Amino acid sequence: MKTRTMFHASSALILALTVVTGCSSGKPSSDREGEAQIDSIGQEPITLTVFQEFTGITDEEFNRFIAEPVKKKFPQVTMQLVRSSQGKTIENMVSSGEFPDLIYASSFDTIRYTGLSLLADLNANFKKYNFDLGKFEQSAINEVKLYADNGQFYMMPLFMNFASLYYNKDIFDKFAVPYPKDGMTWEEVLELSRKITRSDNGQDYYALGFNGAPRLAVSFLLPVVDAKTNKALFTNSGTNSWKRFFELMKAFNDIPGNKLAGFAEFGKNRNVAMLASYGARLGEFEDLHKKGTPLNWDMVTFPGRQEEPLVVETEVHGLMVTTASKHQDEAFKVAAWLTQKEMQLEMAKYGKLTALKDPDVKQAFGANLETLKGKNVQAIFKNKYGKNPPRAKYYDVAVPHMVQAIQDVYKGNTDINTALRDAEEKANKAIQDQIK
Repeated sequence: MKTRTMFHASSALILALTVVTGCSSGKPSSDREGEAQIDSIGQEPITLTVFQEFTGITDEEFNRFIAEPVKKKFPQVTMQLVRSSQGKTIENMVSSGEFPDLIYASSFDTIRYTGLSLLADLNANFKKYNFDLGKFEQSAINEVKLYADNGQFYMMPLFMNFASLYYNKDIFDKFAVPYPKDGMTWEEVLELSRKITRSDNGQDYYALGFNGAPRLAVSFLLPVVDAKTNKALFTNSGTNSWKRFFELMKAFNDIPGNKLAGFAEFGKNRNVAMLASYGARLGEFEDLHKKGTPLNWDMVTFPGRQEEPLVVETEVHGLMVTTASKHQDEAFKVAAWLTQKEMQLEMAKYGKLTALKDPDVKQAFGANLETLKGKNVQAIFKNKYGKNPPRAKYYDVAVPHMVQAIQDVYKGNTDINTALRDAEEKANKAIQDQIK
C-alpha cells in the first residue's frame, strides 16, 4: 500500500520559509534548525542495514514502515534488513568486524547489545539536533533509560508493545459462558478458565494460551537477577513473589483437561478460548481476515495482579544505532525522522501503538485494519505501564532454571518452595561460572 511522504514540495517550501522567518512556530529557532537538519541527508548514495534478532517485524512491515518511506524521503538512502540466522549471529558478525548500522529491537534486549559494546549513546545527537524527547510518553523514556548506567540513551522509540487478553467469542457462546471483561485479575481469569475447559463431542477445548512462563512473568514485573549483586531472586518475598506466580501457573495447569496453549491452537485450531498475548497478534488476525477465514474474536485488558489490576510491563520497540556503523549520523537522522507525526500516524493505522504523546496519532490506531472494526480497541489504552525491574546482565543465564523449575512443578516432581530454592541455587552457580 502506498505510504505517505513527509512533505509535499509546497509544504517543504513553507517549512523552509518558517525556519528563516521564525514566524509560525512557538519553538526556539535552534529547535527548528535542528529539526531541519534531521530532515536532510547528504546526496551520496548509502545503504543502512538494520539487524533483527528477537523482536518480530515482517518483511511487509519493514518495507511499509521503514524502507519505502525512507526511500521516498531520502532517495539516496537504501534500507536493508538483515535477519539473524545460523550464519549471521550477533557473535560471529561482531568477531568478523561487520555489523549493521541499526538494530531493530525491544528495550528488553538492550542489555544483550550493551554487553557487547555495540550501542551508540544518542544523547550527543539529541543535543546536536535539538531533538525533543519530551514528545514521547514518559513511560517510554523511563524504560529506555532503565538499561543505562550513566544516563545513556540507547534507543530511538518507534512504538510501544501492548498486551491484551484476546478471546474466541464462538467458544464462549457455544458453552453459554460470559465473555471476559476489562479489568479482570488473573484470579478471575482462572475462575473463568475452570468454567470453559472441557471436552465436547470428541473435541477438547482449552481455556488459555500465552507466550510462555518467562514472558508472562515479565508482566508481573518480577525481578530475576539483582543488577547490583548478580544474585538470582527466585525466593523473593512479598505480595508480588515468584511463589505466588508459580502457584497461579500451577492452578491453570491443574485444571482438569486443560493445556497451556499458544496462537496456533487459538488462531488455527480454534479450540482455545482465551489468549493472553501482545500486539503482533493483530497482524495475524488481519491475515486470517484477508484469507477469508476470519476469527470471531474480541479483546479486553490484559489480566493483572489483584493489587494492581491494570498494570502491565513497559516494552518499547525501536531502532538502536550501532557503534560499528560508518554512517552513525545518517542512521540517527533516519531513526529520528521515523518518529515524526506523519510517519507515526501511518504506523498507528496499522496497529502500532505510538510512543508519542500526540492524541491524534493515538486516535488513528488500527484505522487500516479491517479485523479491528467493531472491536473493543479501547482495552489497549486502559492498561497502565508499570516500572519494570532492571533486566540484569545475567538474566538469560538465570531464566532457564526458572523454566525448568516450573516444569518440575507441573509434573509433580517437586513442591513450589523446593523448586524455587533449587532454581535460585542453580542460577547463582551458573552466573558465577559466567563471571569467572
